[in-house]
Amino acid sequence: MVFKPRMFFTTYVSAANADGTKYPPGPGRFIRIYTDTDLGQSQAPVDYMIDSSGIVQHRFLAPADLTVRFIRLRAELYDRNIKVQGSEDEQRAIRYLSPSNSYLQVTSSTETPRVGDFMLFRVNITQYVDFVYYHITSAGKLIFTNILPMDGARQKTFDVGISREMAPSAHILVYYIRYDGEIVADSMNFHINTSSVTNQINITINRRKDFTGNTIEVLSYASPQSYVAFAALGLVQTRLFPPGNHFSSVMVNFFSSSFSSKKKMIKI
Repeated sequence: MVFKPRMFFTTYVSAANADGTKYPPGPGRFIRIYTDTDLGQSQAPVDYMIDSSGIVQHRFLAPADLTVRFIRLRAELYDRNIKVQGSEDEQRAIRYLSPSNSYLQVTSSTETPRVGDFMLFRVNITQYVDFVYYHITSAGKLIFTNILPMDGARQKTFDVGISREMAPSAHILVYYIRYDGEIVADSMNFHINTSSVTNQINITINRRKDFTGNTIEVLSYASPQSYVAFAALGLVQTRLFPPGNHFSSVMVNFFSSSFSSKKKMIKI
């Protein structure tokens, strides 16, 4: 993990039982996170109540002091306002290496990007430049590229239309090149939700297609240009496979996104 001075740092903390199940919410159950640096600088501890997901997000502004080499995060689990023994965990992040102390960060405020919608990005830089460049790739292909004029600002927001070519996940790279040749860059991955509430899919089964009962007809109804696929197994064949011998869209998207991840999760 790395951090950039004067930029936001985000991490996630997961509370789990010994068997890996989620730690359920309850009275006085929360996660307390301490943040300090190698120079002894520390922030006030922050408490996060545990919800049904068992995961909390910790986000803060990294120190602007360029002499700070690493940040240490320490998480503790509390039950009924009493610390759970053996529940401590720690994470460290080192400062991003830049010979000129020039930094860039790209973030997004769009939590669930959907095909056909727009996704908002925000670029922060620590020095004034005329332009920054960004590329969006997915599945090894360049999907979109553009030049963003900064107009004398160190923060700029822009939007990108989400296309189906970006699914199930995409990668954005934002950068600029200094006069001395140093490349100042940042990147992030984002997952694309291909489902749409406006595309209602219905299936009708006609059991008397040929009036013999031996042939059935499957009729599907969806929005124009939709792609509908079918997979069928006989009842006898399904009993030959153990439960769970299948995969879902969630599993595929999770596997695709696991190749490149910026955030680390602490399990306590």
